[in-house]
Amino acid sequence: LRSQLTLQQQEYSFLHRSFVFRRRVKEAVQEGKLPVLEEAPVVPAAAPKKKIEKPKIVPLAEQPLLFTDASNFLSNDFVAPFTHDGISFPTVLHYYGWKKATDSGDTETADKITKTPATSIKPLKTLIEKIKDVPADWATRQDEIMKTGLRAKFVNPANEGLLKQLRDTGTRTLAYANPRDKYWSIGTSPDTDVAKTGKWKGANKLGTLLMEVRTELKD
Repeated sequence: LRSQLTLQQQEYSFLHRSFVFRRRVKEAVQEGKLPVLEEAPVVPAAAPKKKIEKPKIVPLAEQPLLFTDASNFLSNDFVAPFTHDGISFPTVLHYYGWKKATDSGDTETADKITKTPATSIKPLKTLIEKIKDVPADWATRQDEIMKTGLRAKFVNPANEGLLKQLRDTGTRTLAYANPRDKYWSIGTSPDTDVAKTGKWKGANKLGTLLMEVRTELKD
């Protein structure tokens, strides 16, 4: 008989039976013949897990070579005597300070700088900071003056071992790490995550000049 009904009639018959079934179930529940079924609580879908990106591992050969104080041969404070313009300087910092004082006409400070022991770096820096009447073009010439001191340091035959160490750094980026200096340094200490990324706030002029000297003295 069902096969003789039209599709519309079959659909109406199904809906009618469903309606009657639900009504009888409702009546049975109200009369206590069937237990009341509680709807299962709706459990919110778990939030998608945030993808944690693993830090990029930089090969050791590509990591910047960071240096700080006088204990490192790349530092301006490192004792490596050389002679320039007939005057002996124990460190590059001595030469840089002497040149700044001389160009400023401050012969008294220049003399004090040449007589400051290599172990007295802090007093030396204080002398350099107090130099007055600095030439207007000093800012544009200081990089080349610093480079002159660096070159003299490494070409001195007595410092041949230092030149080899400089060459052995290969093509690695050299970076002076000093949180109080944003010109010569990268502007942060070497133990920070920023120091190892290369995204520095400081200009790292000293590191750049060292790399230039390394290229010039490669052979």
